[in-house]
Amino acid sequence: MKIGIVSPEPIGESMSGIGIRMLEMGNVLSKTHEVIFFVPKESKPIKTNFPIKGYKKEAISEFLKDRDLAIVQGEPANYLLSQNFKGYIIVDLYDPYSIEALSYDDKAFEF
Repeated sequence: MKIGIVSPEPIGESMSGIGIRMLEMGNVLSKTHEVIFFVPKESKPIKTNFPIKGYKKEAISEFLKDRDLAIVQGEPANYLLSQNFKGYIIVDLYDPYSIEALSYDDKAFEF
């Protein structure tokens, strides 16, 4: 399967948890699938077993057009879901606060 993994955070020598998480997904999935890892333009090159390419979030579906599956997280997920991507989409809920907030009632916001 052709998989595109889209990191919302830059990668390099110093990475955030989200960048590390997405990169490790790429390491595991690239053992059995054709992976391209998409990163924000300000990322620094690192050595991996799969290609790393920059993307523009406003045109993310264009960057993923030859992928069967996209794994996204954060703001790029919003852009991809609003575009016309023809493949499968997995949204990684690394921080599921937005989903959790759906269960709150009005009392949850009283201080």
